[in-house]
Amino acid sequence: MNEQKMMRTLEKIVDKNLYDQLKEHIVTQEDNNYWLFNQYIITNHQDHCELQKITSDKSYIFSNVKYAVTWATLDKTNKIPECERVLFLDQCLFGINVNLKIQERIFKKSKNTDTMLLFNTKYTEEKLKKKRVIAELDQFITQAKSYQRNKFLSSSYK
Repeated sequence: MNEQKMMRTLEKIVDKNLYDQLKEHIVTQEDNNYWLFNQYIITNHQDHCELQKITSDKSYIFSNVKYAVTWATLDKTNKIPECERVLFLDQCLFGINVNLKIQERIFKKSKNTDTMLLFNTKYTEEKLKKKRVIAELDQFITQAKSYQRNKFLSSSYK
């Protein structure tokens, strides 16, 4: 049974009030959109995803759904500095990935040994930066997972 049929069946079985309360605790998917906590919409595009808070007209661009879900979960818990940091780190990660591609291309085209050595060093530095950024993002992902797990465990709907 696909998810849309399942959601329609759930709507028929569960009364409207309970269904609205359940939406506060679950993630639903419709086509290319994910609805989180009945407050956020994540639209998955080919090379990025866009998160929009329903109560606001502002949208945020993330490199993948994982970081968008992390941001939304931290925003739900009012951890604003952490949200800003996740957004900043995601943008840094995007820039690092672009730099890696450029440096790899230049390295492959270069004939001069000094140039190759320089761009190999820069490439290695960018890889280390990427590793540190991902490690910090993973800490925020762990925080978000912990909140979601605690919310689920304390829910009376399980």
